[in-house]
Amino acid sequence: QEKARLECSAALLCEEKQKLQEKARLECSAALLCEEKQKLQEKARLECSAALLCEEKHFNLRLALIKHRALSSLKELKDKAAAMYELQNIWIGERFNKEMESIRVLCEILRDLIESEKIILPQLLLQNDAFLIDKSHHISELPVSPPPEETIELNKPDQFTIHQIQSLHKNLREIAPEGYIASELLIDLFCSGENLPEVWLNMAYPQIEAIVSKHLFDSRYINCASVVFSAMYPFPLPTKENLLAALSQFRDIDSGGTRKVDMASYAQTTLWFGNEMPLSPTEFHREGNVKVLIFTLFCNEDFLLDYFYVLMLFCADPSPIEGLMKALTLITGEVVTWEEAGTNEVIPLTSESPTNADVDVPLKRNNITLDQLLEVVKFNRMYTKSLKDVVNELTVVFEEIQEDGAVDISVLLLHPTAREILQQIKTFELIDYRNHILTLAQQENKLTDKVLI
Repeated sequence: QEKARLECSAALLCEEKQKLQEKARLECSAALLCEEKQKLQEKARLECSAALLCEEKHFNLRLALIKHRALSSLKELKDKAAAMYELQNIWIGERFNKEMESIRVLCEILRDLIESEKIILPQLLLQNDAFLIDKSHHISELPVSPPPEETIELNKPDQFTIHQIQSLHKNLREIAPEGYIASELLIDLFCSGENLPEVWLNMAYPQIEAIVSKHLFDSRYINCASVVFSAMYPFPLPTKENLLAALSQFRDIDSGGTRKVDMASYAQTTLWFGNEMPLSPTEFHREGNVKVLIFTLFCNEDFLLDYFYVLMLFCADPSPIEGLMKALTLITGEVVTWEEAGTNEVIPLTSESPTNADVDVPLKRNNITLDQLLEVVKFNRMYTKSLKDVVNELTVVFEEIQEDGAVDISVLLLHPTAREILQQIKTFELIDYRNHILTLAQQENKLTDKVLI
């Protein structure tokens, strides 16, 4: 046992010794590694310092080269500037000498002409540094007559001038860009008194309201184009033949059938007005200016005019029925007249009317399609419920009496339902502002006389 104990103790001591030796070895290795690390750090520091010194040397060398190059460029520019100024001084001196020489020659010629008492006929010129004798021009030239003064339109108390019409159209475009203005806004615009004839400035609100109410038809909204045309009046009203002749001219120019023409083509057409020259050059040619004004007001952003739309506007007449007949004439291409029932030579229809209408057929046919009829009915009108009802009623009538998709316009005008509907259309009524203002003034005078009595 003792021996075993001793052997065990010896084994433990041996193991402890080995551990101590391993620990000492590890500490020695760590010390060596730390020393090696310090040596590497020192070496890296020295290498970094050497690299920085090398870079600093290279940077200073590059900076010296840049400085040398910059000084060389500055010296070169300075030398060029000095040479330029020297050359400029030489040129200025040469030009001055040429100018003085030209002046000397001019003075000599003038002195010789004065001493010899001769007339100076050619034009003597000093242009820059040169002395010229222009024989094509004489000093004794006749004075040029001034150009004729631009004619000015004289203001009339009851008539819109061209400038006032342009201003009215501009205001309407700003207030109602969609083309339809409420009657209340139009009354306020006329009551503002901006660029209006003198007689409008003296009118009360009820009088202006009475005039604006003439535009009202089936809604409280008024088409701006009809307002502009009423302000543009008076102008020669076209006959149905005039409208057809103008349409024929436009269609000859518009070979593509686009219904649009440019300003040059529009100027080539001969309308029923605006073609005669004024008797005096100082006389303002209102009709010619109205013709130009129509293009400027109603052309689109591409400066193209829808000539069919303008001709439809010109169908307006103080009589709404006559205006409607002009529109139907324009849409069908044949003259259409409003005949009283039973005045034409007629033959009866072979089929009975579903609405029991007594419809007669004229011997001469002037056909119109449903699309053409509705184009006239819808012209310059907002699509309201009343217009929808009118379209539906006319469609029923058209389907009742149509033959192969068309109807003789005379038959349509004799149909009781269609006749009643067409009689109520006021779209083509031209509102004569001057006449209505005169009527209101006469009524006011009569009322004043009654009050005085």
